[in-house]
Amino acid sequence: MGCCSGSRSVQVRPLGPPKSESRAPESSPKNLGSQAYRASPLDDQDLGEAADAPRPRALPIVWTLSDQLPRALKSQITDGTIYVEKVLGTGISGTVYLWSDLASSRFYAVKVMPQTKFGTQKQYGYYEYEATRDIDHPLIVKGYGGYKTKKKLVIVTHGVPSIEKSHYGSVTTKDSVLVMDYVPGEELFDIMQGSLSYEDIQSVAAQVLLALEYMHKQGYMYRDLKPENILFYRDAQGRPRIKIIDLGFTRKLIADSLDDRKLVRSDSLVGTSDIAHMGMLETLFQPAVACGYGAEVDFWAYGILLYKLFTRGDSPFSDRIEDFDSLTPFNQLQAMYHEIRRDPHIHFPSDVSIPEVAKDLIRKLLCNGRGRIISWDEVRAHPFFTGSTTLSGVDFEALFHDVQASEASV
Repeated sequence: MGCCSGSRSVQVRPLGPPKSESRAPESSPKNLGSQAYRASPLDDQDLGEAADAPRPRALPIVWTLSDQLPRALKSQITDGTIYVEKVLGTGISGTVYLWSDLASSRFYAVKVMPQTKFGTQKQYGYYEYEATRDIDHPLIVKGYGGYKTKKKLVIVTHGVPSIEKSHYGSVTTKDSVLVMDYVPGEELFDIMQGSLSYEDIQSVAAQVLLALEYMHKQGYMYRDLKPENILFYRDAQGRPRIKIIDLGFTRKLIADSLDDRKLVRSDSLVGTSDIAHMGMLETLFQPAVACGYGAEVDFWAYGILLYKLFTRGDSPFSDRIEDFDSLTPFNQLQAMYHEIRRDPHIHFPSDVSIPEVAKDLIRKLLCNGRGRIISWDEVRAHPFFTGSTTLSGVDFEALFHDVQASEASV
């Protein structure tokens, strides 16, 4: 996905605190909250909502910044100048900066999104703000709310003032800001290129399951699950831990009352091309039969994630397409659509050892070219997690408590 590009120096009034002498943490993710994808992602091209889905309503001009956020940092946003340590990552939706609170020596990630392409009825970033406001889970990055500015923010990095240009080439007049916890770690994409053990992969898969299961119960679908959006680190005992980041494509699943949890079908074209679900692809290439999609997109992406973890980054469908990475995003989608229709079966590389229980789970998640909805309870009950000759069983309750304890000790 494209990056916010270009900058120019400007004179600014020093509204923020003096530049700190303290150093930023040595370990930092490359793309926290960004969309710097290796496979071409899709812009948020809404092709119209399903008939029973609620239409977007007018959104508030000012979003809510949590009272948990230090007053000095709130003031920087409202005053119009943010003093940051460095850039963590960039993407089509904006730029993510490392932001420090001098008083507490605590670090935050602040995502600044130019308001260029999207109008007031559907401001880009609002759904991410809504999700970070509603979601509170130790395996998902914590948000502290957001704010929509009345003018372009000035970002001061290492004492050098600059105004970022938008991805679309012009300096905007307004920004949206999201504030999240800073999570030291590495992208799972980079980690899985090395040597993750079967037990590490199983633990990562179990933690991602807990996060997605929680998200679905809260009424959200994630829609962009991939290794680049998962941070990996090890706790004090050396156990693998993950954190899901970047809720930019997260969308409400539930309409009506909580007692009538009706699934909202969407036909928005979002996410990353090599994990595109058939429900999305049909919307574009076979609209006459398209019926949209719901939570099954996350089961589908979860299956592809497992495939990538065991094959160190291979993709079950896009790797079968010649010169896939050199195609335009549209042509990638078209190639994915035809490849899944041509051969929906999952083929595993012969030179990689993968437990049979893992292969079976992946096939069931990616059956018939669609992510057939098998409930998270069914996934939990699969031998990949209950135990086999290759892998021990996972105690999900104990794992969750361990994760909570690890989080509390940070």
